[in-house]
Amino acid sequence: FHSNLNFLTIGIYRPQKGIDLLLKAITIFNRKYPNNKAVFRIVGGGELKSLITSFVVDNKNIVDAGYVKYEEITQVYSQSDIYLLSSREEPFGLVLIEAWASGIPVLATKTEGPRDMLEEGENGWFINQITPEGIEAGIERQYLSWQKNNSHLLQFEESCRETGKMFSIDITSRKMYETFFNSS
Repeated sequence: FHSNLNFLTIGIYRPQKGIDLLLKAITIFNRKYPNNKAVFRIVGGGELKSLITSFVVDNKNIVDAGYVKYEEITQVYSQSDIYLLSSREEPFGLVLIEAWASGIPVLATKTEGPRDMLEEGENGWFINQITPEGIEAGIERQYLSWQKNNSHLLQFEESCRETGKMFSIDITSRKMYETFFNSS
């Protein structure tokens, strides 16, 4: 068990990914719970880097990990408890499959990709509104559950790994091949 609740976000730092909404949500959460034990690790790079840097100054639990080599990404997942997706648009979400393959549940906005793959309470939870307040409500819900029982996230590991396998490149490409080429 980790002594903190470790949220992870990986992606390009741009408005489409909702990084600005996430940063505002974390600020709201930190005001409500000033001495919380949540850590928000953000991995990536892009045009909103300076915005993240400015929020890190006032929010000591935001970690801008910057760019991480793909070979090292499994270690980042192993240090995390919940994958947090705050995207305004997310057509597929390879990072979700990576998180699930690592046994980590996902807290995600209701965008295209997550709607098709996430099963509420099985491999994660939905954020109902793509706003700072909606994202904060999702974070708060998971934080309060973790505070009551910090081992409750372990129950998701098997289901998450199964989801990761179900949407793996091998299985997905085989399903596409069968759909497009074996439909005589």
